[in-house]
Amino acid sequence: MHAFNGTDGSYPNALVAGPDGFFYGSTQSAGPNPTAVFQSGTIFRIATTGALTTVAAFEHEFLSSDLTVGADGDLYGTSERGWVEGSNLPPGGNTFGLAFRVTRTGVVTALHYFVPEDEFVLPIGGLVQGRDGFFYGGTSSGFVNGAPDYRGAAMFRLSPDGQVHKVAGLGGSLGSQPSGLMLAQDGRLYGTTG
Repeated sequence: MHAFNGTDGSYPNALVAGPDGFFYGSTQSAGPNPTAVFQSGTIFRIATTGALTTVAAFEHEFLSSDLTVGADGDLYGTSERGWVEGSNLPPGGNTFGLAFRVTRTGVVTALHYFVPEDEFVLPIGGLVQGRDGFFYGGTSSGFVNGAPDYRGAAMFRLSPDGQVHKVAGLGGSLGSQPSGLMLAQDGRLYGTTG
């Protein structure tokens, strides 16, 4: 359908079907701004004909996870590091990932910055929206003794306004690096760890 050339992103993640008949996805690096210090990926829209449009370009994030279409039609995702240009960074500016929303017209909003005070950091594997309207995801690490530590990996719940709460601890015998999170017909969330 489409061959990425760097200016429209590189290393694409999986596609998701939008409510408007287009597919949406993210790329992990590159982008349209050749003067950017960091070119850390794009959000794109692609038609079944292969015609691709860049919806949003990121300069400081690492978009390593797939996108989710929310019930409101907006796109939701996570980044293992970085920040959204123009958003309010947490005190000290230290972030260990973020959850974001992107409208289909390209408006990007940082919903939550993961910080040491959360005790779980480095979101991985994307988000899934539950029947309760909250988004669920996982982190690859906790924050233990002043540094990220895989033994503190966790599953979290994110409200549409950016409030985040730990719902389950991982690490140790439960593994870390959660991925493949899905909502089954029984209303429960299932996934894997590495």
